[in-house]
Amino acid sequence: MTIMQEKEAADKKAAVQQLFTIIFPGYKVMLTPRSIVLMKDGTNIMIDENNFEFLQEKLIQICCLKSSLADSQVYNPSGAKA
Repeated sequence: MTIMQEKEAADKKAAVQQLFTIIFPGYKVMLTPRSIVLMKDGTNIMIDENNFEFLQEKLIQICCLKSSLADSQVYNPSGAKA
């Protein structure tokens, strides 16, 4: 059971790294227990608990994800006129 959990964790980590590689092309992504570090040409950008919510909001906007119940009421493709 532990081996399966470790494999799942490694798979999730790889998926997150791939996502950040797409979002931040040219940056090397390093995942730490408390932050995400993006490195490029001697410049480091750290995403941690202090600025994660800002990144999360921007990703929600960019990917057109629902951020609240109010958003789900604005767009209803299954209505009578759909």
